[in-house]
Amino acid sequence: MMNRWRFILRSLRHYWRNNLAIALGVAITTAVITGALLVGDSITHSLEKAVEYRLGNITHTLNGGDRFFTTGLATRIAEESETQNAPVMQLSASAQTKGGKLTVPQVDFYGIEKNFALLNDNDSAFLNLSDNDVIISENLAKRLDAKTGDFVLFHITKAGVIPSNTPFVSEEGQVISRRFKVKFIARGNFPGRFHLQNSQTAPFNAFVSLDRLNELMELENKANLILFSLNDNEEETVVKAIQKSWTEEDLNLKISAFDSDSWQVTSERVFIDPANAKLITENFPKANPVITYFVNYFAFDEKRTPYSFVSTTEGLAEDETYINSWLADDLNAQTGDTIKFVYFTVGPLRELVTDSTELVVKGILPMNNPLCTPKLMPDIPGLSDAGSCKEWETGVPVNLEDIRDKDEEYWNEYTGTPKAFINTATAEKLWTNRFGTYTSFITKEKPEINGRKIPGDALSAIGVTFINVKSQGLFAAANGTDFGGLFLGLSFFIIAGGLLLTVLMFSFHLEQRKRETATLKALGFTTQRISRLIIPEMIPVTVAGIVIGIALGIGYNNLVFYALNSLWSDIVRTEVLVPTITVKSLITGALTSGEISILTMFLYLRITGRRRNKQSVSKRNTLWHRFELILSIAIILAVPVVIIVQFIAESRINSALFFPAGGLLIVAFMGLSDSILRRISRKENTTLRTGKLLLANLSRNKNRSLMVIFLLLTGTFLVISTGANKKDMFSNAMVKSSGTGGFLYYGETYRPILKTINGNADFNLPEGLSFMQMRVRQGDDASCLNLNKIRNPRLMTVNPDVLHGRFSFSAFADGVDTESPWEILNTPQEGVIPAIADQTVIQWGLEKKVGDTLQYIDAYG
Repeated sequence: MMNRWRFILRSLRHYWRNNLAIALGVAITTAVITGALLVGDSITHSLEKAVEYRLGNITHTLNGGDRFFTTGLATRIAEESETQNAPVMQLSASAQTKGGKLTVPQVDFYGIEKNFALLNDNDSAFLNLSDNDVIISENLAKRLDAKTGDFVLFHITKAGVIPSNTPFVSEEGQVISRRFKVKFIARGNFPGRFHLQNSQTAPFNAFVSLDRLNELMELENKANLILFSLNDNEEETVVKAIQKSWTEEDLNLKISAFDSDSWQVTSERVFIDPANAKLITENFPKANPVITYFVNYFAFDEKRTPYSFVSTTEGLAEDETYINSWLADDLNAQTGDTIKFVYFTVGPLRELVTDSTELVVKGILPMNNPLCTPKLMPDIPGLSDAGSCKEWETGVPVNLEDIRDKDEEYWNEYTGTPKAFINTATAEKLWTNRFGTYTSFITKEKPEINGRKIPGDALSAIGVTFINVKSQGLFAAANGTDFGGLFLGLSFFIIAGGLLLTVLMFSFHLEQRKRETATLKALGFTTQRISRLIIPEMIPVTVAGIVIGIALGIGYNNLVFYALNSLWSDIVRTEVLVPTITVKSLITGALTSGEISILTMFLYLRITGRRRNKQSVSKRNTLWHRFELILSIAIILAVPVVIIVQFIAESRINSALFFPAGGLLIVAFMGLSDSILRRISRKENTTLRTGKLLLANLSRNKNRSLMVIFLLLTGTFLVISTGANKKDMFSNAMVKSSGTGGFLYYGETYRPILKTINGNADFNLPEGLSFMQMRVRQGDDASCLNLNKIRNPRLMTVNPDVLHGRFSFSAFADGVDTESPWEILNTPQEGVIPAIADQTVIQWGLEKKVGDTLQYIDAYG
């Protein structure tokens, strides 16, 4: 006896060839959807694995930026919190072998000690590094063709507690070159891939002894980075330990006796930076700030006294000065005379500007006055430690011929004792710079800093950050580029092709069952009942297609990653991409493809059933068909004209116009094709010719033909649009508003260039070249080589005047001049410029959300 399920089973067996073709269409759809989802999962999984590869057991870091603290800070934090950590000195360098024939210009150079091995599962290679040993990463060894026992020449950026651009500090000796012997090549993952920025690209790493690196930098027991391996419940304890463990030496401050009843606070960085100055004034409100500055000369009448220090004191009006008796005798000046002070101010790129001011002598101080002391002179290497004036090495030009014998005698007897004193407010107006204003504080009470709790915001202000790098890395990996969605979007036409193929095979299947359908109708079956027989029959066919598609999707995923790790490795520049299979994606892909395949076949069956039931074409439909034809022809004629006019006006293809125009053309061609096929179907074919048979066959199943036409149209448009919108990086390279900003080249250096390049003979560059120099604070790479979510973007400081009219902007904040948006950088509010944040930032236990003010510390000052 025949029942519904037996009918379905026998139909499946009888039409197995048709069912196989339908299943293949479903398989293509399933393979593309499942494969795209698996690619997205694999990318996310690979990025998360990359975090483990580059960080190993490290979870948190205390980063000093450009500030060096003592290694004792790490010891005190470990003792206070009962946790492990490792102090590190992180610098930049370049590496060379084979006499400079092989060079790597950007190397992360680390000074480590034995605790680094504890964080590296007690790797013995990192326990005993001699003064001449270096451990290099595998990729660096390959680039340098270096093996264990070979020597590598490193050019290391000179670092110290004094920022390289500090006024009056000499810029000589910015690079230290040393040869190291390769003790070990770090293969595989951590520490060879050790990196703090969110990136899947392996850095070039080199590790030497921390003591040896301190020696090369002329430092002692210094570090600028501390690495931690913490559990979740230890973070708060470590934060408290960090805040309690700072000493004045970690803050680069010195406390010494000024005289018998007062103390002096000075900075190893010459100027006391604003954050430290605030810390001192808040904790010791009676401390008096002092500014001591180096002036080019004093002038009175026709006399000059060259190269002297000026300091500040109380009891003076803003236009008054005290001078010591030596200066008074040298200038033959008396109380009431007006003396001219000539000095340098230092701008960006160490640009020197000569300025001057005139002050009235209020009094003359004897040389035994307490103010006349060399202790007010800041500690400036090359200046304050010079044995004579002739040995001065400063960051500003000094004409040694101007120095007289009496000036040498003054230096021998009084060294840098200030020769003049001015009002503090006057000095602040004249000599405040970005590295700080004050050179010392003097207080009656001893300023004990050791043991005081330093608030988190105070540490942030001096550029010290405590970051959970592991959680940040995992967040960046999980929220990076959505490759699943990207591949789905790029595969849209393939998915559409799979569905069209399914519908085409399904339509062939229905045509072969016309007799069967007619018999069922003759037996009294309605169209709905016949659909209820055919659609359930397609469910096992769809399931079979899904199974085949899942297998193809897994192969598709593996093939993509094989290409990324081999054929496309030079493009992605990483070896950490690993394919993975997740049950969630398999189920999602199977259900999605199954649903849309069944739904597509069901809708096709309903639409064709309704059309077959219609016996005539209404007058209304005839009018619509005429309107369709006229509109299609009008669009086909108008769209090319619009594109040509736009191209002539702008000399380029406007993508915003091109794609809508292309979409309209596709719709128009579909309407025209529909009209043509309808007209062909109305004509009677009385002759047997090949051409007429082809046309008759096309019009016999108009919907099927339109599907094929639509697939070809969209595929062709995709290929043409991709080629037409291909970017040529040189086509508009000299146009200032283009993506290049009118610049042809860019370059990066592993050490800062402190002076301007333009017009500087020291660089020996050809005439006609022009450069725009930028300071860069390193952060997450935002190029296509980084698939992670950008958490800490690179910060660039620029000259807004040079960028006027360059690049173009898609959106502006309220109140921004759209004609010259760069001008907003020239008028910041208290040093704050507009910024965009797209996630919550948590630092030092303070939660900052979108809309709050975030402070960003420039490591270069």
